[in-house]
Amino acid sequence: MELFKQLSVDWLGKRWWFLCFSLLLLALGVGGYIMQGGLKYGIDFTGGTIMLLKFNEKPDLDLIRESLSPEAETPPLIQRYDAPSKNPVQIRLQSALEENEDLEAGRKRLLVVLRKVFDPEHAESQLHDFNNVGLDIVYKYLLEEDPDDLVAEGKGSLEIEQYYQDAAQLLKDFRDKDREGLVSGLGAFCCEGA
Repeated sequence: MELFKQLSVDWLGKRWWFLCFSLLLLALGVGGYIMQGGLKYGIDFTGGTIMLLKFNEKPDLDLIRESLSPEAETPPLIQRYDAPSKNPVQIRLQSALEENEDLEAGRKRLLVVLRKVFDPEHAESQLHDFNNVGLDIVYKYLLEEDPDDLVAEGKGSLEIEQYYQDAAQLLKDFRDKDREGLVSGLGAFCCEGA
């Protein structure tokens, strides 16, 4: 079955029309870049901060945007990712660091800003967030607080240290398993929220 019988198009004869059409499209594209202020580079090229956060409850993206807008040169880009039931959020900020501020200090400053909005009672707290600390801090906390009251039971110091070292390792392993959830317990040790 033939759709077109003896189709003959003089493509070379129309080459100037195609060339003019291509140049017109190219000129429109370049003109569009110029009118938009040039190329818009992402934070990979301009510098900035990407934060991945998980919330205990579904976060209000507009509230996050409002709280971080004064901290960034351009409006922050806030996106959900992964399964909605896990409440994860990715935040991209252009140049959120202040002059002569290192990355860790900038991260802490942004977390304080978010805590003021989402967890005001712990905003200025020096407490550690269990979801973001290493094994040593968890172990020291358990040893100092003695939540299982092993001292009152008359346990020896080596036995208590080993018990809380094992407990800290179990807690960290639970927390780090697939990095799937937030641990919102452990009393004053953990700051709930962001």
